[in-house]
Amino acid sequence: MVEERENGGRWTAGPLLAATVLIAGLLVTALVAAGLQAAQRDKAERVMDQRHAMALAAVQTEIGRYRALLETLAAGTATDDELTWDDFDVASSPLEEAHLIGAAAVAYVVPVRSDGIAAAQRLWRARGATDLTMRPRGSGEEHRFPVLTRSLTGDGAPLSGTDLSAVPQLAAVMDDARRIHTTAVSDTYVLLMDRATPAAEQQQSFVFATPIWTRANVPEFRGWMLLSLRGRDFLARILDTVSQGQLSGSLIAHNSDGSRVTIVNRPVAGEPDLVRADEFPMGERYWTLETRADSGRLPGAGGRLPLIASGCGAALSVLLAWLVFALATGRARAR
Repeated sequence: MVEERENGGRWTAGPLLAATVLIAGLLVTALVAAGLQAAQRDKAERVMDQRHAMALAAVQTEIGRYRALLETLAAGTATDDELTWDDFDVASSPLEEAHLIGAAAVAYVVPVRSDGIAAAQRLWRARGATDLTMRPRGSGEEHRFPVLTRSLTGDGAPLSGTDLSAVPQLAAVMDDARRIHTTAVSDTYVLLMDRATPAAEQQQSFVFATPIWTRANVPEFRGWMLLSLRGRDFLARILDTVSQGQLSGSLIAHNSDGSRVTIVNRPVAGEPDLVRADEFPMGERYWTLETRADSGRLPGAGGRLPLIASGCGAALSVLLAWLVFALATGRARAR
């Protein structure tokens, strides 16, 4: 009777001990897998911070470079009392050679009063803009015409002679630039050159406007140097360079009326679960760069290590529990 009770006790204690080992093993496995997953998440967060910072720095650097080049061009033309197409061609050629990301065109724009349009057209044709035809719009006293232009995309000449005073965003940025005596940035608009493009392919664009004042004791205002950029081309190229296709992003303009306009929203493959956003100064207002990424697609941040650890840990726990059970009940089974 005593021996039977001992055997029965072993059969009862064996499964309990094996179950305890199994539960403990599975719990340790879960903790290890959770730790590995948390470590991967932390690494993904750090990689995302780095990639976003790089994208933001690239956007600001490129914008600063464009502004500096435009201001240099404007300063050069301000010293030329009889600017011709040949002069403008030589002065603006470095912009084409610089391969500015997203830049569409650069133009020398002059203000012309309604009663002086014919004389201004003869003057600029004589200076080399032989195909210039000024097309005034509206009934305002002052019109703004691009008289010397250069395309930076190779897809056709800009629309010289178009009255830019009829485009509210461009009229406003030129007024701001003349008022503050420095470069201003426009609200977003659909680029004039893109009006012949299908609506689905048109891009939100923006313009840098630099005022041109002479260096005389009493400065004379001569016009503006304008540089237009296509938003989608600009951000897409920068994100491709910085993230190798792993970041999606949006460039959001804060317009002068308080509205927020998404210039471009560029998606990438995956399901983004990491988001970063930062404002940066753009002229007299601020813009926002927002980037998103799928943590599993970031370099070094993905992988199946937690899953592998879970599977191996579970298998080892089951094997150890079976060994414990076998050892604990072996004598009883032998009897």
